[in-house]
Amino acid sequence: MMMEFRGDLKDFSIAQLLNLIHLTRKTGTLYGDIADKRARLVFADGMLTYARMETGKADLSEILAYNGQIDFSRRRMIREKMETRSEMELGLELVMEGVLTWQAVLDSIRQYSTTVVRQMFTWNEGVFEFRPDEMAPEGKILLNLPLDELITEGINNLTEQEQLQKEIPDLDVELIFTDQLESAAAQINLSGQEWQVISNVNTHHTLAGIARETKMNEYEVRRAALRLLQAGILQIRTQSDMINPAEKTEESRKIGSKIKKLVRQIRHKFDPK
Repeated sequence: MMMEFRGDLKDFSIAQLLNLIHLTRKTGTLYGDIADKRARLVFADGMLTYARMETGKADLSEILAYNGQIDFSRRRMIREKMETRSEMELGLELVMEGVLTWQAVLDSIRQYSTTVVRQMFTWNEGVFEFRPDEMAPEGKILLNLPLDELITEGINNLTEQEQLQKEIPDLDVELIFTDQLESAAAQINLSGQEWQVISNVNTHHTLAGIARETKMNEYEVRRAALRLLQAGILQIRTQSDMINPAEKTEESRKIGSKIKKLVRQIRHKFDPK
C-alpha cells in the first residue's frame, strides 16, 4: 500500500508522479499547488477517474459551456440546480430532456480533464501531495482514462512548448495581418483556436490580450499564433509597422474587411455552391 506522501515539484515532476501511479496501479488523490492554482486528480487502479482545477469555476455548467455544448441560459439553469442536485443527476437530466447525449457529456468532461493534466505538466515548481484511497467527491461523473497516453502526450507537449517559447518568447507582441492574408488562408484549414486568434487581432492586438479574451492558456495561444505566422496570415508588428492614432480607424476598417473576405473564403472552401 502506498503511504501518503508530499514533496516539491522541483524535485519530483508531474510526469514522474503520474508514471509512478500508473506503473503501481495506485488508487487515491493527487493534489498539486502552484501560486494561486490547486489541481486535484483522482485515480482508481492506476486510471484517471476525475480531474479538476479547484481554484476558479470548474463545475459541470462551466465545463459544458466551455466546450460549446450549452448556451448561457442553459448554463444559468444548471447552476441554479447545483445546490440540490449532484453532477451525475444534472448530467442525466440533460440527457433525459434531449439537450445532450451522454457521450457528449462524457466527451466534454474528458476534454476538460485532459486539459487539467496538460496544465499540470507545465508546472516546474509548487508542491504536491498524494493521499492513498481518497476518492472523488460523491455524485461526480467519473471517467476511466489510461495514464500512459496522457503521460506520453504531456511529455511531447512539453517539448513542443519549449520550441514555442523559443519562437514566441513574449506574449506582449502585437499581431497584424499580412498583405498575403487571403492567398495564405486559402492554403490551410484553420482550427477553432486559430480562428479565435484571427477574430481578435483587430481588438486585442497583443497575444496576451487575445489569450485573456479567448481564455486560452499560453501554450494554446502560442501554438495557434505560430501556425498563423508560419502560414503567412499574420506577422508580428515591428517599429516600422507602427501607425499614429489618426490612422487606427482606417486600419481597423481594413482589417474588418479582410476578416469578412476570409470568412467568405473559408465558407466557400467547405461549401462551394
